[in-house]
Amino acid sequence: MTQDFFITDAQTLSPRWQQCFPLARIVNSVADLPAAGSNCRAWYLADKVPDWTVQVTELCRLQFTVIVMTRAASFNQLTDSLGAGARGYVDAFANREILGQVAQSVSAGALWLPAEVVSSVVGALNRHTRSETSQQQHDIALARLTGREREVVEALRQGLTNKQIAIQLDISPRTVKEHLGSVFAKLGVSDRLQLALLFNSHQQTDRTPS
Repeated sequence: MTQDFFITDAQTLSPRWQQCFPLARIVNSVADLPAAGSNCRAWYLADKVPDWTVQVTELCRLQFTVIVMTRAASFNQLTDSLGAGARGYVDAFANREILGQVAQSVSAGALWLPAEVVSSVVGALNRHTRSETSQQQHDIALARLTGREREVVEALRQGLTNKQIAIQLDISPRTVKEHLGSVFAKLGVSDRLQLALLFNSHQQTDRTPS
């Protein structure tokens, strides 16, 4: 069973944390945690902590699955979080549904990023990453998808959440999840970020002059 720890100052507590994770422990510092973090998630509030990246790196070294929480999201803080080894980056006061999705995603080995910054992350990574997949391979990948699956992928690339995609396409959130699961399996990706990167790279290749 996974144990959750919320690392925060006493002034910053959200009742949603313990509503979502009733067995979670609230601690004031990394020193209050177990020596080894196997099967543990550490939710780390990074705001106003000067050396927070050092502490996140240490938590990852101890095998904690780390999610960085923030009250003021920024692209620099996001990239610093991922660089330190965190598996997720989330609003400290996100609702219970989002917190549950974060926990499920990172425990499955995927990254969790806020929907509103996925597009920015994709753009930044593509400026530094050259795709090794040929145009022909991209075309084969695209041909595997149904029309509806393509619509779901396009909505995801716009940074929409599952609920927003469901509203836009007039389908249920459960159906959106099923379509994404099918897309992941067909294209050999494990999460939304990898999928967005794949299709962003494909679109950039299409726009490159011959």
